[in-house]
Amino acid sequence: MYDVLAIRKTEQKKPATEVTTGERNLIMKKTINGRKYDSDTAKAVAEFSNDIGEFTEVIETLHQKRGGEFFLHCMGGPNTIYGEPRGENWRGYGQSIRPMTTAEAEEWEKNRSEAIGNFERF
Repeated sequence: MYDVLAIRKTEQKKPATEVTTGERNLIMKKTINGRKYDSDTAKAVAEFSNDIGEFTEVIETLHQKRGGEFFLHCMGGPNTIYGEPRGENWRGYGQSIRPMTTAEAEEWEKNRSEAIGNFERF
């Protein structure tokens, strides 16, 4: 099982890079509709993880940009909605960034704080 905080501290020492296939990276940069999202420079507000196991592990981190905009950095194992195809018959660890309104961020936080798993506000 992964120690999420230990991984985050060691992974953040690396320079932020775009995600490449087959790489599990806790830092992600993405441009969506002309807006830049960077999990390395935005403030982490809260994090949810299920700690079920490598194949079904989910980690979602709510971030807030300097301008107040929220986004969710989502990561998950092959058997989750975040898993990505890695060939014809294989899926691997995947991740994505999802912009959120303030209302969506509040709803996510409410739902995740009541879910089974680990929830932490920063």
